[in-house]
Amino acid sequence: MKKRQFYKLLVVVAAMAFVTGAMSSRFLAPETASADSVSDVITTGGLAVVDDAGGARMLVTTSDEDGSPMVAFYEGEGVARAVYSLSGNGEPTIVMNNEAGDLRLVIGVTDEGGPGALMKDKDGKSIWSAP
Repeated sequence: MKKRQFYKLLVVVAAMAFVTGAMSSRFLAPETASADSVSDVITTGGLAVVDDAGGARMLVTTSDEDGSPMVAFYEGEGVARAVYSLSGNGEPTIVMNNEAGDLRLVIGVTDEGGPGALMKDKDGKSIWSAP
């Protein structure tokens, strides 16, 4: 085989390989999901949002006691700093903790339907509450 014929054959084989590869990816590729198969609802028992190190930063779940919903926000060391929840009667409560996880502020609606609040100082003593 002459050098010129070899190069022509090489170009033809390369072109055939390119066309074959392009066609095979079209026919042999796995099916991808279409927009029609996307659901509007995700159902789960809980959702944890984690940082790059895998530490929990936010948790959306239900309480073990009565199944009431809650959202908790955690700082880098895994301490819950803020929690928003509903009581067993469906009344909302917001809890804020210090860096050690000690309760410092609670604001919510009482089971009787009225407002309620509690503030604690750095030593954990109640310094204000209503009612």
